[in-house]
Amino acid sequence: MEWHHSAPVLLTGGKDYMIWLVNALNGKIMANLIGHEDEVLKAQFTLDDRGKHIVSISADKTIRVWSPLTSECVMTIRSFGPRSKQFHETQILTFALHHEMPVVLSGDEAGQVFASQFMTGEINGVIGRHADSCETISISKTQPIACSAGIDSKIHVYDMTNFTLRLSVTIGQFGGFSKLLWSTYF
Repeated sequence: MEWHHSAPVLLTGGKDYMIWLVNALNGKIMANLIGHEDEVLKAQFTLDDRGKHIVSISADKTIRVWSPLTSECVMTIRSFGPRSKQFHETQILTFALHHEMPVVLSGDEAGQVFASQFMTGEINGVIGRHADSCETISISKTQPIACSAGIDSKIHVYDMTNFTLRLSVTIGQFGGFSKLLWSTYF
């Protein structure tokens, strides 16, 4: 579930392959976005343009960008086979949006982390790999860095100026991470 930044609109998606926009004041359905071919795992209003678009991920291995005003999918990012630029080949489990640029970092079931330009569909490529699934990604609002964490008990820190891995830290031997957030001071 996700709230719009400045309007009483709730965004949710699920096993029905659809994304639902709901008026939070009266509970009425404003729109449903149809196009994913499997369960919708996460959807979020964009940050860089104050919520004029919606980015979603699905078990269908795609990132989709939607116009909430027209209910249309305006961009789909996916792998197009061995001749295309490498992209997720397993379920995309998580993503984070940059707050100033149309950049999405996404992590999948195989542990790969990709950087993409969500308005153009350009795939920058793999920027990190976990030994097991990547469960969470967070981008700092004050520093040009991002982190991903997974079931492998590792936290990877990335340089957002050139999409490279800066540091990898292992914390503990067992378990892993399911959520990663930045402090409001960082």
